[in-house]
Amino acid sequence: APAPAPAPSVNFNFAESYSRTKHKPLRVNSATVHGNERTSSKVVERELRGLADINNLHDLATCLLDATNRLQALDVFHSVDILVDAGPPNRPNTCDVHVNLRERDMLAFNAGTYVQGNEVSAEGTVSLVNPLGQAEQVQLEASAGSQRSGTFSLAYQLPRFAGTDNSALELRAFQSLQSHQRHASFSEMQRGVSAAVHTPAAGTSVGYELSWREVSGATGKDHACSNAVREQLGNRLKSAVFASAATPDRRAFDSMGVRPVSGTAARGTAELSG
Repeated sequence: APAPAPAPSVNFNFAESYSRTKHKPLRVNSATVHGNERTSSKVVERELRGLADINNLHDLATCLLDATNRLQALDVFHSVDILVDAGPPNRPNTCDVHVNLRERDMLAFNAGTYVQGNEVSAEGTVSLVNPLGQAEQVQLEASAGSQRSGTFSLAYQLPRFAGTDNSALELRAFQSLQSHQRHASFSEMQRGVSAAVHTPAAGTSVGYELSWREVSGATGKDHACSNAVREQLGNRLKSAVFASAATPDRRAFDSMGVRPVSGTAARGTAELSG
């Protein structure tokens, strides 16, 4: 009987195959998005716009890697998977791209306690993730302390502000009460709104704040506030433009690449108020 034919080799050298074909002509025939139940298609298509300009496999790989990172950076997806398949037979040298998304839950809640100085505080945060489909986040934060201090804020954050790649818009309404009655016999209440544009890649922020500040002090015989505090008592309106910048955080990590062991960073803030 004739000897059986040898089984085909199952070894496949991906790197070698990619090196041979990465510069061959290739265009995208279609791109399909799956799983964006809340997210607007325009938000996803914005991160995939580079697909129209690819000319070969290397361009495609670079574009999809960048698109995956950009989609994940929106922080509204649990996972981002992209599958590339061959295009239709009547369109040679083309491919079809399938983007599979799994969105994060819309509602998230966090709570905790912490100690600062002699005060114990409890805080809670409720977040709405991508409720309007524009990759925005709405956060409601509140905290209360044992010394009657407390904070409350409502923030709206929108990435890719005004169509830019690196800027994010933040709108915030806030109220804070800082009690210094125990040591300095006064309390400070501040209420206001702010708007800021952050550029995380450059480490810069610019914004505007409008707030109402009220300082109240104890006037009793045993707990009278100081003259310096008395001069600040009452209500004041603050209107301010601010800007901040930070240097990159240059950190060295341990051998596992997890725990930072050294590094330097600097941050500066300037404010013009009246």
